[in-house]
Amino acid sequence: MKKLKLFTALLAMTGFLLVTRCNKNSYDPKLSVSLTDSPGEFEALHLDVLKVSVMGDKAGWIDLDTKADIYDVLKLNNGIAVNLASGNLVNERIIAKVKLTIGLRNDVVIDGVLHHLLFMNDLQVKSLEVIGDANYEAGMQRNNSILLDLDAAQSVIEKNGTFFLDPVLRVFDARTEGFIKGLIMPVQARPAVMAQGVNDAAGASPEFTTYASPSGEFLLRAQAGVYNVTFDAHSPFRDKMVKNITVKAGETADLGKILFFSLEKNITSKR
Repeated sequence: MKKLKLFTALLAMTGFLLVTRCNKNSYDPKLSVSLTDSPGEFEALHLDVLKVSVMGDKAGWIDLDTKADIYDVLKLNNGIAVNLASGNLVNERIIAKVKLTIGLRNDVVIDGVLHHLLFMNDLQVKSLEVIGDANYEAGMQRNNSILLDLDAAQSVIEKNGTFFLDPVLRVFDARTEGFIKGLIMPVQARPAVMAQGVNDAAGASPEFTTYASPSGEFLLRAQAGVYNVTFDAHSPFRDKMVKNITVKAGETADLGKILFFSLEKNITSKR
């Protein structure tokens, strides 16, 4: 059994959930549900999104008005997002879980060849429900956000030439989300950019990954915290690491120009 990607690959979609007021004692915060992507080794990953649902602390599962479609999640990276779903809730203070329902039309493109993705654990079902724990407290503020990370590095599996989809979903509070940006020089280095969380007292160590744009810019979403940022460059350029980068909620940590050196010439290449 073979995991297909070297780096955590995540979706990048945005859903919008509107909580309506039903009486003077109720409240109406707005909740956005976001998914973010970090691409890896294959050219495309198409995911058949049927429905997004949330479980509140009063009404149980609530289906949102979802823009059901097939999304190429590898296009939704480097800070790009797409609106995914919207809906109405009444007086829900806690979002306990988020559920993503996936249909049968999933595939991955590797070296120009399209491979259909089967469900790993049940080949007979017509859809797959992926549930992530949220334990998200909406509170009284009007704007609330949840970040869903679908780990494609663990979710796409090859076994004896057959490809399977076995989704792994993580849920984060997007109100604590910040960004890391920079400029790759030269652009030919084309590194995968990974932010590896420095372990906190609880031992948590989140990872977030992206690639730079064709012009060299990269924008990496990450939860508030301290990260070591690694750059896995294409040959003949040397890999490198920038340590102890602090990400604050709602702010962007700017790494500036990231210079790469050629292993062949031992000099920095021109852009």
